[in-house]
Amino acid sequence: MPNPINRRNFVQLCCTGCALVATGCIAEVYGGAGDFRLADDEFKALSTVGGVAPINVEDRALLLIRTTASEIVALSRICTHQQCDLSPSIAGSFDLDSGQLRCLCHDARYDTTGKVVGGPAPAPLDRFVVDFDPAAGVGQVLL
Repeated sequence: MPNPINRRNFVQLCCTGCALVATGCIAEVYGGAGDFRLADDEFKALSTVGGVAPINVEDRALLLIRTTASEIVALSRICTHQQCDLSPSIAGSFDLDSGQLRCLCHDARYDTTGKVVGGPAPAPLDRFVVDFDPAAGVGQVLL
């Protein structure tokens, strides 16, 4: 018969669980995988409105787009039509004047909310919340 949990073991178990939860929360807020700094080479394009930069957060391929002086949006960068990568260095383009992200594979087009606005894409792109501080030039994609 297994040993019953005594008060000491119960308290230790609770403290360990709380510590694990707190550590996970701290990692999410400070130094998570979705952090970015405009000073870093891979994100310099985001220093200007209309700039675009790819980022991988956990198992998601995302595209960051600087839409205004104070806003950066994060969209899935995988086209919902034929799964082409919408990164400008691969098979995508972003036009600030029209506010459209375009897949160069088959001409699917999306707005900055991820909504399909033209072409053969059957579904919108997933959009993720971005916490961005334009004064500090830092941000974080929240999944």
